[in-house]
Amino acid sequence: MLSMLKIWKTQVKKHIFRRKMMTLLKPLQGINHILRKTRKHGH
Repeated sequence: MLSMLKIWKTQVKKHIFRRKMMTLLKPLQGINHILRKTRKHGH
């Protein structure tokens, strides 16, 4: 039982970390997209 709890906790931590990374990367991707658009228009 304890080992199962440990595994579950690590899985939850991984999931939360991944979600945080996704939320951090989403705005960056949006900025990248806008930069690409402006660059295309510049040419």
